[in-house]
Amino acid sequence: MNVCETCALSVRRGCRDVIRAVSVRLRVGEVVGVLGPNGAGKSSLLGAMAGELPACSGDVLIDGKSLADLDSRAQARIRAVLPQHAALTFDLPLTEVIRMGAYPFREATPDQVEGWVQQSLVDADLTHLAAARYAELSGGEAQRVQFARVLVQARAAAATAGHAYLLLDEPTSSLDPRHQLFLMHRVHQLAQRERFGILIVMHDINLAAQWCSRVVLLNDGKVASEGVPAVALTPQTLEQVFGIPMRVLPHPLEPRRILVLAEGNASSQ
Repeated sequence: MNVCETCALSVRRGCRDVIRAVSVRLRVGEVVGVLGPNGAGKSSLLGAMAGELPACSGDVLIDGKSLADLDSRAQARIRAVLPQHAALTFDLPLTEVIRMGAYPFREATPDQVEGWVQQSLVDADLTHLAAARYAELSGGEAQRVQFARVLVQARAAAATAGHAYLLLDEPTSSLDPRHQLFLMHRVHQLAQRERFGILIVMHDINLAAQWCSRVVLLNDGKVASEGVPAVALTPQTLEQVFGIPMRVLPHPLEPRRILVLAEGNASSQ
């Protein structure tokens, strides 16, 4: 079965349990949005699924295999990770940074890699910047380069294994509204067209409701609700998690989707 999942996963940072018995499934062909307030455990969940944070109990499985049994190269050949802050100190051509996504795949031919790079330039809206150097870019442009890099890695993985998983930590945080919509639309398309399973940590509830197949709402390291957006994002659950009243309405242009509106000020408690 093509699934990346956590099984009653718990993660501790210092003396604090940041993830507590969380079970989440990411299937090939879907986009799962992870939502919640600051400190809810969103990035810690992604870090554990990426193999960067150890579990204190439970497990992470990729296609039925424990992540703990896969070395770093084996992990890189089936899943790609976009961290919230991707530091790069070398002044490289933009396309060379994107090409790094193919490094775990030594068997890939130069023509294959070039094809993946060119596809990913389009998917990240970077074709007009293809001749630029990474150090010249704005924060949002650099974020799109890193997105293109993990797309190359995912494409190489899918070419090898038939599918791939992408774990994206707030990929829209530095983007303007146009590119936020552009990226989420692309993510939605890629999951269906290229046999990717995509988990994406987000803060924007409405972007998640519009483009994610399912959402997982975390609060204090635990799952508060999970399911398709119209089921998981209820006014009661949203107020409980975020501490402010919210209204959930049918989307005015797309009736099968929802629109979430905040109604008041945050509680002083």
